[in-house]
Amino acid sequence: MSKNCHYDLNISNLSLSVLLICFTVVPLKGHSAPLESTPKASSKTPVHWNSLSTEEFIIETKYHKLRVELISSLIARRLGFDTTITIALSKVHDDSKFDSDLIKELSKNYGRSLSDKDEGAFKIIKTHNQRDHELTFNKLKELDLFDGQAINPRALEALFAIDMADKFDRYLFPKVLAEQLYKIRGEPVNSPEFGKIMTSIDDYYDLKSYAASFLYEDVEKIEELMSSVEKNYKKWIVNRRLIPYSLYKNYSCNQLFAN
Repeated sequence: MSKNCHYDLNISNLSLSVLLICFTVVPLKGHSAPLESTPKASSKTPVHWNSLSTEEFIIETKYHKLRVELISSLIARRLGFDTTITIALSKVHDDSKFDSDLIKELSKNYGRSLSDKDEGAFKIIKTHNQRDHELTFNKLKELDLFDGQAINPRALEALFAIDMADKFDRYLFPKVLAEQLYKIRGEPVNSPEFGKIMTSIDDYYDLKSYAASFLYEDVEKIEELMSSVEKNYKKWIVNRRLIPYSLYKNYSCNQLFAN
């Protein structure tokens, strides 16, 4: 038996209360799940990532999008979500990073350790988030999965898979990169985008509330999934050549883990 619930999402600073028709839901008033979220800080010594030029940032973002598409499709298959919808929606993930008025600022901040005082940088990130929401909703409309009032429950599941894949990639990719290029293992590695060290994917969220924000209640299944992704992530992206090694050819081990 279906239930009605409201899911609030921000689109260009406008709060849209979306009526969902779904089977098992957790009503969450006033909640907005951002497409980019900043992980909690760790006390470990950070990796010193070099900055990327605008052209290099475009390449890095394209590879990130490919990894998110792959991982989200694997997550969707494991959880019984619609993989076709997941792949279609993943195609627009982070596309706003290519906007001419954003890409220069985003690429300039890549590799920097952002503090709470970097108001300009966070303003750019906020604008990127808002535009990505718009792109996502336009894609949902194009696929007849959002009519202005209701999101298809299968689409919400797909967005959950994509959001998880994005977080996994930003947590695990720096670790794999450091290991593949410099044989550095066992070190918690910070995301080049935020400069925060993540010792675990749990640094991004409280799992139960995070899953509930996408109206998903089987936390035990998500925990099993997380373990599987962490175990297989390196194999997936290395075997499919989803690391842009050429961007990091000028790194040295000392540059990466400078004191």
